[in-house]
Amino acid sequence: MRARDTGRSGTDRGDASGRTERAELAERAELAQLAARIARLEHAMATVQKALGGLGHEVRTGRLVVIDDHGDAVLTAECVGGTTELRVEIPSGSVGRSTAAVLYAGDPARAQERAGVPCELGPAVGLQVWADGDAVAELDAWPGTDGRWRARLHLDAGP
Repeated sequence: MRARDTGRSGTDRGDASGRTERAELAERAELAQLAARIARLEHAMATVQKALGGLGHEVRTGRLVVIDDHGDAVLTAECVGGTTELRVEIPSGSVGRSTAAVLYAGDPARAQERAGVPCELGPAVGLQVWADGDAVAELDAWPGTDGRWRARLHLDAGP
């Protein structure tokens, strides 16, 4: 008896379930690709978990900026030249025309002494209110020559 030619190649012959070798090979290739994607995702997740674990209970940085839904800075915390500043700002489209409340504390002389640079400024703390680029109010304090802290309040009376 002669085998009947079905017109299918050897890789198209089906098994008992009706699946062909070609379909089985394609399924194996898809599974291999899926396994590779899972391995890459597991590696990425391990990297993220390691980074988050390293943060612990605090974040240490020289500058932290919080932005609003439009990408504008609304809160900035930074330390520059021995002065730490927290700025809460109303975004404006004009450069240098800030409207903000600024809380600051610092000792520029201490920071500059560390760098080997003389400085006439001493420690100070304060709160400034800026409206459209102009300082309209400031409360600050610094130690006098006798070591006693002095306070100053400045209010802009306007034009």
